[in-house]
Amino acid sequence: MECLRSKSLDKLSKESVTSMLKKHNFYSDNNFDPDKTWYPLRGEGIKNNFKLMQDGLIVFDAETGLYWQQSGSPYQMSFYESEEYINKLNREKYGGYNDWRLPTLEEAISLLKLDTKINSLYIDPIFDWMIYWIWTGDKLDGSYYIWIVDFRNGGCEAYTAEGEFIGFNDYSEGRVRAVR
Repeated sequence: MECLRSKSLDKLSKESVTSMLKKHNFYSDNNFDPDKTWYPLRGEGIKNNFKLMQDGLIVFDAETGLYWQQSGSPYQMSFYESEEYINKLNREKYGGYNDWRLPTLEEAISLLKLDTKINSLYIDPIFDWMIYWIWTGDKLDGSYYIWIVDFRNGGCEAYTAEGEFIGFNDYSEGRVRAVR
């Protein structure tokens, strides 16, 4: 079984992300890395072993031991709103559980798949194809920027908590795919 970091970090540098991507042989291809120092990485990643549970609400990955929301949040939201969304899942015992959280970057990027695309997204078809990118609980070097995983471009990036990409005035709120 593949063991992934489950505790979110307030200071996760680009260098640490590069090391993590290489350590797990993850796939990550992102066109937004201007100096091309850490992209692309063409690893095959984890050989996930997904199974639907709880009438399709939850996806269990036997390879990592993680339980994921199959569909994720029904609408886009800021990082701050994502925290309330997670609290709501736990209050309502989504899928019978009350320990949902935002994934770490390491956990979220384990869902990227090079050869499995659904609706032009780099994710296994067992998951809802409507989520283009998701928030993680990790922050870039203790800053205002939050690491996200982008299933459209097949990589990870850092956005402001409101959804602005570093260096661009492009606002796009993300969605949540909770994990436990």
